[in-house]
Amino acid sequence: MSFVVFFTVLLFVAGLSSWLSSLNTIPPDVRKNLPPNLIEALEQEQLQQRYWGQLLMIMSALPFMMYLSYDL
Repeated sequence: MSFVVFFTVLLFVAGLSSWLSSLNTIPPDVRKNLPPNLIEALEQEQLQQRYWGQLLMIMSALPFMMYLSYDL
C-alpha cells in the first residue's frame, strides 16, 4: 500500500512541477531576437508540457479517488 501512496505523490509532484514550469513566458528582449518559427516551436513545447502536467496530476488523482470510493 505504501508503494501506491509513494507513486501517487510522485506522479502529482511531477505533474505539478511540469505544469508550473510551463507557465513561464519568453522575456520580450529574448523574443525580439528569435525567429518567429522558433518562438512558435517554444510556445508549442510549453503547451505540450502544460498538458502533460495536467495529465500526470489527473493520473495521480485516480488512485486517491478509488481509495475514497472503496467502502470499508
